[in-house]
Amino acid sequence: MTVFARTYLVEGGQTLKITGDERLHQRYEHLPVVDEVTGETVADAGEDITDEELVEAIEEVQEEASSEETAAEEAEVEPEEDEDRPAGNASKDEWYDYRLANSYSEEELEDLGRDDLRDLEDR
Repeated sequence: MTVFARTYLVEGGQTLKITGDERLHQRYEHLPVVDEVTGETVADAGEDITDEELVEAIEEVQEEASSEETAAEEAEVEPEEDEDRPAGNASKDEWYDYRLANSYSEEELEDLGRDDLRDLEDR
C-alpha cells in the first residue's frame, strides 16, 4: 500500500491536504489537485495523473511562480538617495535645517532633539 499526500481545492477556494492510500484519495478525485505553496491547479478534477506527473506539474508551477517573483524583485527600483540628507550622526542644527527645508514648519520642529529630527518621516 502506497501512502502519498495531495492537496485538493474545495468549495470557496479552500484547500484540503490529504495523506493516505489510493482508496482515501478516490473520495476526492472529483476535486482539482493544487500546489499547496502557490495554490495553482496542477491537475483538473477527475484527471488520471500519476504521482510522478503530479510532482512534475507541481515543480513546474513553483518554478514559474519563482521566476515571476524574481522578475518582480528585479523590477523594483531602489529609492534615490537624498544627497542633501545629513549623516545619521550629524548635529541637531544640521537635522533641523534639513527638516525645515523639506516641508516641516518651525512649530513642528522646535521641541525635538537631534534623534527625533533624524527619525522624522521624509516628506
